[in-house]
Amino acid sequence: MRDEPCDILADLDGPESAPAPSYKRLLATLIDFALALALLLAINWWSWPGSLPGLLRYLVAGHTLLVIFMHLALRLVTLLLLAHTPGMWVLRVELLDADGHRPTRMERLLAGCFVLYRGVDYYPVNRLIR
Repeated sequence: MRDEPCDILADLDGPESAPAPSYKRLLATLIDFALALALLLAINWWSWPGSLPGLLRYLVAGHTLLVIFMHLALRLVTLLLLAHTPGMWVLRVELLDADGHRPTRMERLLAGCFVLYRGVDYYPVNRLIR
């Protein structure tokens, strides 16, 4: 038997004791990057005369900065509006401050540009993101 009582609502109190592992952060970023690339493919599909692999080569080789800008814009908008990105939602990682609360709008704005400020970090959650 365990010494401490089991509280089924313990995961609602705050973040885990340790931030999310680096592989989860990287995987969440890659999911967001793939989503940004898919959005650019969908936007350019109607005006592209060639095939899908040709469009993919065109976007990745010729317009890398556009893909990176789309990734940053998608990340910034989703962090400001939803407080998480699609990649963070899939991997159940949440952006929280050092006290376990949702970050302020300014902290989310900085996190959208990959700047973690005043203890804001990615924490794993055991529930669906609010």
